[in-house]
Amino acid sequence: MINTLHAKFAKLIALIVLATAVIILAVVWNNLSQTVHKNISSGLKGAEYGFKKELSSFQNERIEQALLLFENANIAIFDNNHPHNTFQTELQSILLELEASQIGLFFPDAPDSLVKDDASVTFSAHLQAFLDSNASNVLDSQNSFYILNEQLYWGFIQPVSLPVSQVKLSIDEQTDMNLPGLFVSYLFDLKRLSSLSDALGMRLAFVYGDEQSELVYSRDDAISAEQLRKWQVTDNYWHLFNHRVIFGAQDLYTQNVALDAPGSTQVTSYLAINAKRVSENFIALQRSIALISLVGVALSILLGFYLATRITKPLRKLALDANAIAKGDYQHSLEHGAYTQEVNTLFSAFTSMKKAVEEREATITKQAQIDALTGIYNRSHIASVIDDYLAENKRFQVIGINIHGFRGINDVFGYEYGDECLKQLAKRISEKPGITARVTGGEIIWIPESPLSVEAIRAIKEHIEESVEFEGICIQLKTAVGILHCPDDAITSEEVFKRLNIVIDEAQITRKLLLGFEAAQEQKYFRRLQVITELKQALESNSEQLSLVYQPKIRLDGKPGIQLEALARWRHPALGDVRPDEFISIAEHAGFIELFTRWLVKQAFSDLKTFDHVKADIKLALNISADDVVDSSLPSFLAQQLVEHDIQATSILLELTERVIVKNPDNAVRHLRVLQDAGFKIAIDDFGTGYSSLSYLTKLPIDTLKIDRSFIYQLAESKENQAICKTILALATNFEMEVVAEGVEDAQSLALLAELGCDWGQGYLICRPVNRKQAAEWIESYCEKGLQLKQTPA
Repeated sequence: MINTLHAKFAKLIALIVLATAVIILAVVWNNLSQTVHKNISSGLKGAEYGFKKELSSFQNERIEQALLLFENANIAIFDNNHPHNTFQTELQSILLELEASQIGLFFPDAPDSLVKDDASVTFSAHLQAFLDSNASNVLDSQNSFYILNEQLYWGFIQPVSLPVSQVKLSIDEQTDMNLPGLFVSYLFDLKRLSSLSDALGMRLAFVYGDEQSELVYSRDDAISAEQLRKWQVTDNYWHLFNHRVIFGAQDLYTQNVALDAPGSTQVTSYLAINAKRVSENFIALQRSIALISLVGVALSILLGFYLATRITKPLRKLALDANAIAKGDYQHSLEHGAYTQEVNTLFSAFTSMKKAVEEREATITKQAQIDALTGIYNRSHIASVIDDYLAENKRFQVIGINIHGFRGINDVFGYEYGDECLKQLAKRISEKPGITARVTGGEIIWIPESPLSVEAIRAIKEHIEESVEFEGICIQLKTAVGILHCPDDAITSEEVFKRLNIVIDEAQITRKLLLGFEAAQEQKYFRRLQVITELKQALESNSEQLSLVYQPKIRLDGKPGIQLEALARWRHPALGDVRPDEFISIAEHAGFIELFTRWLVKQAFSDLKTFDHVKADIKLALNISADDVVDSSLPSFLAQQLVEHDIQATSILLELTERVIVKNPDNAVRHLRVLQDAGFKIAIDDFGTGYSSLSYLTKLPIDTLKIDRSFIYQLAESKENQAICKTILALATNFEMEVVAEGVEDAQSLALLAELGCDWGQGYLICRPVNRKQAAEWIESYCEKGLQLKQTPA
């Protein structure tokens, strides 16, 4: 059976009603039974009183009548007018008039001397039975019942006094004896018994004889002495009630009645009342109450089921509503109905809960779709939008926009500035028609309402790249933009994200910063991924795939000294010789340039110690990236390596490009000054190709300027390049900086640079990049020739 609230509630009501009905029925039944018992007891007591009264009246009347007749007979015997009268004749006359069974005189002094109504032995038998039934003295007994020939008799002996000398005892003889008593006996037949029973309104029974041969004298032949004794009324009315009424036993209640005949020892009298007649009204009432109770129980059970249904029906409805809400159906109506106040309160609470759940789910759904930082959609939502568009075969354009150098903004200014830049960028894009979402980090996707041309996208790019001012600091934004046309370039949302990442990555690597997707980019991207994976593994394992070569710089002013610029080389067994500008830019873009720089420093410092046997003033030039410049841990790392390799900081020249300084001049100046204060020399590489400003030269802690090779190539033939070199040399002289000319490949250019006053020269004319051993040999050869330039063809 299913254990439901409905069943429990119905059972509870049924049990309560049933228990109440049983209790009420038991109480009413008990009270009715007591009433029946009291009525029976009072009826029997009343009958006992009537019986004794009737019996006493009967006995007194008979005794008085007998004495009166005997006195009259005594007078008649002595009446001379009746000379023939004798006791026998007079007693016979009295017997007839009294309607008695026996009459006679009894002489106590001569028990065998009797004067009776006839000469039969019947009188003697009656008198003997009477005397046998008395346990006391005859003279003390007034009357008693006795049994003779299985018949019930009542008799009495009444003392009388007569002159004996005058009594004729018989026809033939006389004697002088006192007459002490008159014995009279009556047959207590059924007629007399019925008459007395009718007068009492009850049955009357006499039990006589011993236990082996008990006889019942009653007009009801079916009754037994055992039943008369068993069903006597006692104080335990339940005994009578249970057997009489419930179990349908014999319909009699009896009561033993003490006879007013103290001499009677063999006869017991009982009054029996008809229990059915007395209790039939009460039994009918009990049955009616029982029937009413059963009907009430049945109706109560039905009422219980009705109430249970009434209460559980709305609960079942609430359960259905809860299931509907669990399935996300918030349109399901919650109607209260005509229920109880408590149930309606529950419905109201459930309605409030549904509303709260709906609002909370809407909030959660919104939070699941909205980027918390920018307030625009997130990757999950834009993915579903793209999938829907693709499923509808809709043609649309997806534009990916990434803050170029976003990691640098976070590192230099702090994350709150990076977040502000991202929020401003998102706001500017979301103002354009279409759907905007933040995918990862500094990358935002924009799906315009209709495809745009490259020129329109470039114009929007310029607009969203306006500087961001935050807490007094102005940050110039630079973005890389990638363009996809769907479904031509991608057929799933994941493919859209993947190829946007490829095209944006290509835009940043190539510095074009605005590119449309091409299939070839994917191959380049996969190569970059392979380069990233293999390079990082080689750096971490200090693999022999990576090595350093050195290109010497010589002084052009005749002063002593040599510089060696350390240049990285990577020969991979599968990728072959990977160009330095490729894997270094990839490492910088992938975010592990710090790992590469630390490998470079350790390897270069270790190699520098191998040149100790060379008798020359050798300085080491190392290239560092923009990320290295703003790395606050770089100074401590360099200091540690200097100590480990016993090298002076003044022997190290750190080269960096103009791009590093222009990107964030204030931060760059602060970190470069720390390095310069530690003893390191600072050089600007590729000077003249970037966005140089004369004001930077006054602020930057720079020791050396390196003229870009584009200005040195065919310098002797290019008046413009000569003018640029003269200008740079003049600036350097004014700011007390040294100048290095890189890319020297012909003697004319070298001679012209020396003539113009350039301090250092570097290029294939002097020496190609060589390994450590070759560099040592070159230095030794150079030193042996008195520091003279060697004319080496390019």
